[in-house]
Amino acid sequence: ARGRLMQALPAGGVMVAVRLSEAEAVERLAGRSGVGIASLNGPRSLVLSGEVAAVDALVADLEAEGVRCKRLRVSHAFHSPLIEPMLDDFRQVLEGVEFRAPQLPVVSNVSGGLLTAEQACAPEYWVRQAREAVRFADNV
Repeated sequence: ARGRLMQALPAGGVMVAVRLSEAEAVERLAGRSGVGIASLNGPRSLVLSGEVAAVDALVADLEAEGVRCKRLRVSHAFHSPLIEPMLDDFRQVLEGVEFRAPQLPVVSNVSGGLLTAEQACAPEYWVRQAREAVRFADNV
């Protein structure tokens, strides 16, 4: 359902890999709208995601500072405000799912810590997982 709902969103948006730390990115995102952190991949490796104009403006500023940026080939700006229109429908689907606690430890890419049984069984956790930054760097 998640993939179907995301693909049904209007095309558009962009994702860009950049060589910044999370703190550096948060600093540069201050006061900007339409762009956010989609993924934290390593200490100085993350992905920005959002509206084309907002991301392009930030990338222009970053490249002027000498920060390496690489646009990713994606259909949508995942883990950004642009996916918010599908979150209510996704929540409704999840509310009809019978969840069970994991039998093995699972690392949450929302928090970077171990997924609790309560989180694993909560539709809101999975809605957050679709929208918030993926914390891969915290998972290793």
